[in-house]
Amino acid sequence: MAEHHHVLTIAICAAVTLLIVGGCNDNHPQTYRVMQLYCAGGLDTDMRCLKIAHAGAVLDITVNPQTRAVQVSVVKNDGDWFVKQMIYEHCAIVDAENWKCEEQFQKSLNGGWTETNGMYKGRFYRTGVGGIPPDFYDSSISGLAYWLVRFGVISLQSAQKI
Repeated sequence: MAEHHHVLTIAICAAVTLLIVGGCNDNHPQTYRVMQLYCAGGLDTDMRCLKIAHAGAVLDITVNPQTRAVQVSVVKNDGDWFVKQMIYEHCAIVDAENWKCEEQFQKSLNGGWTETNGMYKGRFYRTGVGGIPPDFYDSSISGLAYWLVRFGVISLQSAQKI
């Protein structure tokens, strides 16, 4: 019995060491399923909608820290996405849950337009500002919050707080 306990202790220590050393913070691509939320205003400091207008598309976000590229794939289109997938390159990536990609657009009559796509603490967000109003702001929910909303257990407002 003591030998079995010793083997179990070694196995647990090996598993914890693997998670700490190489399993939790690696540079492999990671994919997140998110539900887009359209905001009826701006974003707070945690990239949540100040006021949710309505739910939007369901997206798969794949982040590759090694290539600094992010792929956004539309799983369920809400009518606002004109492409099935987009790839953003040369992004500033801290890790798979914290990154930002900015694109500058120049409009001849209305000045510039900046679109930012990013993830902050695992929350995907988009902003478009400049040029002709209105500016737009999107946030998202993912993980447990996504599934609880999908099955009607909680509201979008509650899910955004998780």
